[in-house]
Amino acid sequence: MGDIFDLLIGEISATHEFAKPYIKLLEELALKMEIIYLEGNHDFNLARFFQRVKIFNLQEQPLKLNLHTSKGKNTDFKNSFITLAHGDIFLSP
Repeated sequence: MGDIFDLLIGEISATHEFAKPYIKLLEELALKMEIIYLEGNHDFNLARFFQRVKIFNLQEQPLKLNLHTSKGKNTDFKNSFITLAHGDIFLSP
């Protein structure tokens, strides 16, 4: 939920090199499952790096997601909602 990278900023190329193998790994993983990446205060403007990973910037947070359960799985959470956000959206500027 953000800050996965110590520092990665889309416009600052000096922050890109170390992250390349991790970006590649996330993109490969996104071929097999949906990956949602919530940008934080250490990693932002990342949409340019990802084709398959869904990026949500701080202004698009929090996300409200509806939980669905697979057939035969625990149904305690069926049709429940969860809210996800990077914690910095709750701090005063």
